Order: sequence, then C-alpha cells, then structure tokens
Amino acid sequence: ATQEQIFQAVCYTVKDVIIDNWLETQNAYKEQDPKTVYYMSMEFLMGRALGNNLINLTAYKEVKEALDELGLDLNVIEDQEPDPALGNGGLGRLAACFLDSLATLNYSAYGCGIRYRYGMFKQQIKDGYQVEVPDNWLKNGYPFELRRPEYAKEVHFGGYVDVEYDPAIGSNKFVHKGYQAVKAVPFDMPIVGYNNKIVNTLRIWDAEPIVDFELDSFDKGDYKKAVEQENLARNIVEVLYPNDNHMAGKELRLKQQYFFVSASLQAAIAKYKKNHKDIMKLHEKVTFQMNDTHPTVAVAELMRILMDEEGLGWDDAWSVTTKCVAYTNHTIMAEALEKWPVELFSRLLPRVYQIIEEINRRFVLEIQEKYPGNYDKIKKMAILYDGQVKMAHLAIVAGYSVNGVAKLHTEILKKQELKDFYEMMPEKFNNKTNGITQRRFLLHGNQLLADWIKKRPEMDFYPRTFIFGAKASAGYARAKKIIKLINSVADVVNNDASIEGKLKVVFIENYRVSNAEMIFAAADVSEQISTASKEASGTGNMKFMLNGAPTLGTMDGANVEIVDEVGKENAFIFGLSADEVINYENNGGYDPRVIYNTDDEIRQVLTELVNGTFSSDTELFRDLYNSLLNQNGGERADQYFILADFRSYAAAQKKVEEAYKDEKGWARMAMLNTACADWKNSPYRKPLILKGVRQVGKTWILKEFGRQYYENTAYFNFDENEEYKQFFETTKDVNRILQNLMLASGQKIMPEKTLIIFDEVQDCPKVINSMKYFCENAPQYHIACAGSLLGIALSKPSSFPVGKVNFMQIDPMTLSEFLLANGDKNLSVYLETVDTIEPIPDAFFNPLYEKLKMYYVTGGMPEAVKMWTEARDVTAMQEALSGIIDAYERDFAKHPDISEFPKISMIWKSIPSQLARENKKFIYKVVKEGARAREYENALQWLVDARLVHKIYRSSAPGLPIAAYDDLSAFKIYLVDVGLLRRLAQLAPAAFGEGNRLFTEFKGALTENFILQTLITQFEVVPRYWSQSNPPYEVDFLIQRENDIFPVEVKSEANTTSKSLKKFKELFPDKVKLRIRFSLDNLKLDDDVLNIPLFMADQADRHIG
Repeated sequence: ATQEQIFQAVCYTVKDVIIDNWLETQNAYKEQDPKTVYYMSMEFLMGRALGNNLINLTAYKEVKEALDELGLDLNVIEDQEPDPALGNGGLGRLAACFLDSLATLNYSAYGCGIRYRYGMFKQQIKDGYQVEVPDNWLKNGYPFELRRPEYAKEVHFGGYVDVEYDPAIGSNKFVHKGYQAVKAVPFDMPIVGYNNKIVNTLRIWDAEPIVDFELDSFDKGDYKKAVEQENLARNIVEVLYPNDNHMAGKELRLKQQYFFVSASLQAAIAKYKKNHKDIMKLHEKVTFQMNDTHPTVAVAELMRILMDEEGLGWDDAWSVTTKCVAYTNHTIMAEALEKWPVELFSRLLPRVYQIIEEINRRFVLEIQEKYPGNYDKIKKMAILYDGQVKMAHLAIVAGYSVNGVAKLHTEILKKQELKDFYEMMPEKFNNKTNGITQRRFLLHGNQLLADWIKKRPEMDFYPRTFIFGAKASAGYARAKKIIKLINSVADVVNNDASIEGKLKVVFIENYRVSNAEMIFAAADVSEQISTASKEASGTGNMKFMLNGAPTLGTMDGANVEIVDEVGKENAFIFGLSADEVINYENNGGYDPRVIYNTDDEIRQVLTELVNGTFSSDTELFRDLYNSLLNQNGGERADQYFILADFRSYAAAQKKVEEAYKDEKGWARMAMLNTACADWKNSPYRKPLILKGVRQVGKTWILKEFGRQYYENTAYFNFDENEEYKQFFETTKDVNRILQNLMLASGQKIMPEKTLIIFDEVQDCPKVINSMKYFCENAPQYHIACAGSLLGIALSKPSSFPVGKVNFMQIDPMTLSEFLLANGDKNLSVYLETVDTIEPIPDAFFNPLYEKLKMYYVTGGMPEAVKMWTEARDVTAMQEALSGIIDAYERDFAKHPDISEFPKISMIWKSIPSQLARENKKFIYKVVKEGARAREYENALQWLVDARLVHKIYRSSAPGLPIAAYDDLSAFKIYLVDVGLLRRLAQLAPAAFGEGNRLFTEFKGALTENFILQTLITQFEVVPRYWSQSNPPYEVDFLIQRENDIFPVEVKSEANTTSKSLKKFKELFPDKVKLRIRFSLDNLKLDDDVLNIPLFMADQADRHIG
C-alpha cells in the first residue's frame, strides 16, 4: 500500500469512531433542545485533522503504539494529510479554535463557511518572490467530510423585485424575479470535543449549478451561455479572497459572502422549524455569531427570510433579528471594514439591498432624534453613505453584542474608531480577548520537541536565527515585495562568510497550521511587532507564549494582556504607545526624514534598499524605500512609524540577548509564559488553599500574586475581623456572602478581576466549607485561602469539601532562594547550570560552603532571612527566630483538648535532644521519664498535621511502594526548618565562624535536618530511613523516585566512609542502582556512589536523574 492509502485507511478507521459519537451528540441535542450557535466565518484555518482528532479522542498514544506494532509511523502518516485550504490567517485560526473549544465545553454549535476548492493559494518562493499556485487539497478526496445533498439550498443572485398583492394575507408582498440560482450543497466536517464524546459540525458549502448544461444554447452556438450556470457555481467556491482590485473581483467576493450566509440561515431556520412552531421565539434557540464583517449580510438576509418567507411584518422581523445576531470586530484598520458600492450591491442582491435601505432609513431617524441637527453623526454612522454600503455599521446597528478581540483593541473601538456607536449604544460593546487551542499548539505541536544544547561562545553578537512566515494576498503588491526583500536579505546574510554563522534568516514557504505547530514549539522569542493600535488581537502571540517563548513586541493587541499576565519584567516591550501613534495620526508632528537625516545607521539601512546591496536591480525595492520617507498622495510617509520604533526595537533586542545569557532567568521567563498564573487562567480552576507553617510567607505570596496578576485584591483576615465569620454562618449564597463582605469592608470585588484572599481561616470551618459553593456556583470569583494551622483544620474530614479546592504547599526558602535573597545570584545561577558530574571549582565551592553555614544560622523562614540579608543584624535575626518559635508555642494552646497542650510543648522542646542522640529514632522517654506512646501520640500527630515537624518512618526493606514497608513503631522527627532547630537548640550564631562546628554539632543533627528539609520539597514521596540492630547499621534516608529506591547517607564533614551504604548494597544488591551521599566533599561519582556537596542538596533530584 502507498503512504496515501495507509493514511486514508487510518482516517476512515478513526472516522468510524467519530461518527458514532457524532450521531450520539446529535441525538442528545435533539432530546435536550439546547440553544445553538451558528459561527459564521469566511474562513476556518483548521489544520490537519487526524492528529488533532486522536488527541481529542484521547487515543493518540494507543493508535501510535498499534501502528508501531504494524511497522508504521504515525508521524509519517500524519504528514500525508494536506492542510484543508479553508482559511489563511488569524481570523480563520481563531474560528477553528472557537469550534474546538465549543465542542470541548459541550455547547451545541455549527461552524458555517465555504468549501473552497483551492483555498487562498499555495505559496512558493521562486528567486525570492512569492508565486501563487493552486492549493489542490481535495485532489485525493478528504476522509473527514460528509456530503449532505439532502440539506441543499438555493441561493439567488441578480434579477429584480416585484411587488404583488397576496390575497391570502390581504397585503402586498415582495417577489424576487429574473435571478440566477445556485445550489448550495453542504459538506459536514466533525469537530471533536476533548475527552467528552461530543462531536459538533463544521458545515462548509459547495456550489453546484441548478442546471448542469444547457444543450439548447449549445446547439444554437451560444457556447458561453451553455455553461454559464456551471461557471457561476464553480467560481463562487474556487478560491478564498479573490483579488478585488477590479469590479469583477468585488462582485465575486460579495457573491461568496451572500452564498454561504444565505444557505446557512436557510438551513438553521429549517432545522429550528422541525421542532418549533413559533418563529418569533427563534432567538431562544438560535444565535448567529458573525466573525468580522464578511458574514454581516446575514442581518438583511435574515430579515428577508423572516418577512418574505415566514410572513412576519417589519417590526416583528426586526425584533427577532436583533436578538439573534452578534458581531465580532477584528480590526480597526478602516480599509478592512468592508464597504460595497451601492451600484454593485443593489444589482447583485436587489431584495437584500431594499431591506438595508429601510434599516438605514429607520436608523438615521434614530440618530436625528438623539442628536438633532448633528449631520456629522449621520455621516459617521449611517449604513448607506457616499454611495457605499457599510457592513460594519449594519452589524452594529442590528447586533445584540459587539465585541473586540483584545482589551486595547476594544478600548480603541470605543474611544476612536466606533466612538459614535459606543456613545449611542454602550450596552452592546464588550471585549472577548482571542484565545487558542492549547492541545494543538502544545500537546500536539510540541510533542516531539527534544532538549537542545545552547552554545555560549564569547562574541559581541549572540547567535540567532530569524524565522519569517507569511502570505501576501495576490493583489497586495507591497506585501509581496516585502516577502521578496526578506528572501533577498536572507540570500545576502546566509552567504556572508564574515558573519560566521552568528545570524541566519529563514523564510518558511507556504506557512500553515501544520508547520506553524513546529515553529511555535521551537521558537525562543516571540516577535509581535505591529505598530501600536493597529493589531486587533493576534493569536500567534498566544501560541508562542503557550510554548514558553517570551514576547518581544509593542503594547498592541493581546500583547497588552500577555504582559499583564507575565509581568513587564518577563517580556521585552518597545516602541510608541497606542496613544502616541493616534496622537501623531490626528495631530501630525512626525517626520521620518528627521530620523533619516540624524541617525547614520538607519540612513545606511534604508540606503541599502536602493544601492544594490540586496539586488542588482536598484529600483526593485524603491517603493518600500519611498514609503518610509516620502508622502504619496493620501498615504503618509512611514505610516506605520517604523523608523520611530526602530531604535527602541534594537534596544529591546539587546535586552533579549542579555536575558538569554542568563539561563535561569530565561527558564523562569519561559515557565512564566507557559504556565503564568496557571491557576488563574485554568478552565478547571478551583478555590486555592495555601498550606504552610506560620510566617512562611503565605500571605505575602498571595498579596504579591494579586498585585501582579489582578486589577485589585480584596483581603479578609478572619483573625483580626471575627465578625466576618457570621456572613458564612447564615447563608450558603456566595453572592450574598460577597456582598456582605464588600459592604462591611469597603473593598471592591469584581468577577475575574479581583483576587479574593481569605486569611487565617483555620478556625473557620464554615469559610472552608463555603469553598464548595464558590467552586460549583461562582467559578468567576477567584478565591485563595491561607491559615497558620490549616494542616490541623484540614485533617478533619468534615471540615473541607473534598475535590472542590486546589492545594499548594509553601515551605521555607531553599538554599538557592536564600542565595538570591542574599545578593548571590551568580552562585545560585551556577548551581542551576551544573549539568555534569565533575568537581566544583574552588572559586565556587568555597563561597558556597560559607553561604551554607550562613543558611544553617538563619534557616529559610522569610523574616529571619530578611533580617540577615538586608541588615546583617544578628540580634534582629535571632529575635525573629525566637518570635516565630514563641508564636508556634502559643499555637499549641489552640488544641481543642487543653490537656494536650503541655504534651505538645514537651515533645517540641525535646526534639533537639532526640536528634542529639547517636540513634536518632524518636523515644518517648526522652520527652518525659516514663512517657508512653499512647499518652503522647495524639500530641505528636498534632505537630505533624501542623507541619511543624516531619515524621520519617523506618522502612524494613527497599520495596515499592516504599510506604508498604513502613515500620510504624520506629520513626524519626525533624523540624520544619534548620534555622528554627538551631535556635530551639540554643546554638549561638558564633558557631558560624568556628570551622565545621555547625555541621558536626550534636551528632550532625543540623545537617541531617537540612538534608531532610530539601528532600521533602523535591520528591513526591516522603523519605524513609533504614536500620538494623544486630550488627547496627543505619542509612539516614531512603528516597523513592518514580520506580527506584535510592539509599542516602548524610555526612557532616568531608569524611566519606560509608559503611552503612556498603552494607545496604550487600543486603539488597538488586534494589540499588545508585547510592547517594551528601557531605562536604566535592561532586563526584565513585563507582555507584554519587557524592553531592551539602550546598547542592536542593539540586539532588536533577543530578540523580
């Protein structure tokens, strides 16, 4: 079998599963009768379906494995699929992402578009020029589509309108006559929801002639008329966005738009009437979302159907229409807001034009009534003006909702481009920032992304590759010339030996979804460099962000919201602001020649456009050169302010270079861009509960999170304001609770925009329990809780709603974090970059050793660290630790059984003594002479639940899971923080200067506590220890990492004799792949013993792996 045959076979196998789900979905919709959205778009940039469908069916891995067994590669099979040529740019990709999301969220939805036979075009680059060739994606058929001739509709063009008296209704009616008719035949493509068995439909319309061939005309010699009907139908669906530089092109575009809109509306109303008799209630079950101005003829066509075919009067038809249609605006560029010549529109769609005339007449009367004598308002807002039909105005007047696609874009619409409409009907305007399908562009697109090694040679210019991908509309000469320039620059740069590989320019031919997936996954930087105020939203920026690429861009489109999410420090912003650009456009004051004449480098760059640097034809790029410097008719010089932004752009590139050299900082930015505010933006977000001991920094973290990622924070402390508890005791209505909190505190709470912090909730079971109702009934409110003894409260099964909250554990600062706080970023970064097992140079080893001793003194509690790192005040640091310990000891009294208070206190104070013993196994008699387990185990468990101590059980053997081998009668107890242990043991900071004394003090207890503290935060499973009594051997810790058990020995000096590790391997030779030793010796691997310096303990997981 050929690869194409294998591809078809796999697709039809998958399609069988999809069709079963498809039928079940349609049957369920029929039974449930939900409201259905018809998403009308001129383009749907779907991308390849096979891989996406398998992911959404959650069958990708299984199918890949099954094909592997047959000797077939799924990746090769996927590459046989052509990208369906149904779209071109962000508009179409957004439409595709919407359909995926609607199916995943269980909404009943249809996508409505055209089944283009050749799409926009397939781009080829020849001699650097774009060449358009047909994109024959249907050459071999398309397995994921179904022809549905039973739902075919007629669409009429041209002709004239007669008025006839209808005795049945006793009034005149309008009759369309003398028209040309085309048959619209739907092809349905399945849209598979993610892991929910929902399959919605993308319905794309093909055009067929009503009469295939007029033999009579042919016989009479009128050969053109013989095939006229066939040509009319074929032309409508031939290509996306035919060149409209001439009247024939404009006419074809308008035909396309009316063709799919009319067919879709007819089908939707027919579907509605199958189960509903009252057409006046259409809006209760149907809504039409118009994706940009292309489908906005739907307003008048729906009116035509309701009046001429359903018999409604004007007022009733208008009432239904204005409740059924909504409009998404994608651009503030005036040239992209469609306008049709009245002569063309009225000739091609005579009845529809009559209806638009009447809509306009009535709307102008409304304008005059609201703004009497203000003819400027009519000029700016009329649907018909200066011989043009303004489609955006039609959509706004009729739509119940008008949305922009990014926060900045929507504000510009309201304040500038559509200001008059906003002032007249502000209730219609809202923002819906564009989104993307993360599964395609992360789970699928980044699936095979391998780790790569970044070289760091010493050079002034950091090596980089610039990747370009774009298509220019066939009639857009300047855009095509820019593509030629990019390729000409690439020819020069890539073949210049003096550059020595430091710079490369690549242009991706025929840019489309399938190769975009790879580019998004591999890119390090996302360049989003539209002139501020010109890009509505953009979605490529989101796809790059999703894959970890920081944004280098202007404050335009969705970049604004991306920066809001990740913080300005995690993006590279340059250029004029939207306000500055708009001010120049309205008031003048910008002359690019000033920059050209005063900036030698910019002048050189522009000169190279016309001096033969990039082409022997010095006139080839003259138009681009002139556009930057010279006014041309009504076009301003440098209308996109490229020269004004250039220096700022170059400076931003320099910042990118410096940031990229900082591996840790860059990785942090990448992670923030991939998972920034992951909880905040997750569709599965639940109320968040932060767990951690008192004064570990929970409240600060939440307030800082709110400051960075929300418009405001509403903070409620239930310890300081106990009266707040009453609001939760009297009702479960979350809206009422929030209203009471706002009134009582004077704080503002806005859905999605406010972080609501409930602090000190440990003694408020009703507050904790209310999280269930916030999760289920009010997910639009973002709630985060914290409390000092939440571990105690949450240990009671009835005190919190299982499955209705997200948890996050906050632990004391690690040594790496301490280094950053102490101003030793170079040491912290060095630790992160060590990726080979070889000795640490003395230049790093010695200072890290000294910093570790400092950390033993301060520990990782933020207040103590702050006292040391900011003020170097030993006394203040000691007092901070004492204050924390005092607070903990006051908390002991909060045990519900007051008799447990002295027991908790005695156990707590005994811990230094317990750890000072040679055998650190916890002994109750150390707490109090004669003490027994049954008397003190509840008190000990209270400390464990409060997470003030860690309880480490003895393991009888290194089996999996490790918990199955716990000896519950033997355990060791460690403190939550090494600094607190030092203070509790009353070991003076002076030991800091006494050699290794800190490490060896009371049998190395500080060191062992420190290592346990680092292991707890790195490994999912709590460590154990192993010992035997005769002869006595003890391995300090056992760690379970996935399906391996590693024995760990802790040495407080450079002495690396490891008798217990040796004995452990003798007893369990098949269980030990690697033995771990932490000590003051250097990093090295001795046989199967990995020695990790103590100061590298919080990097252990990485080095073990």
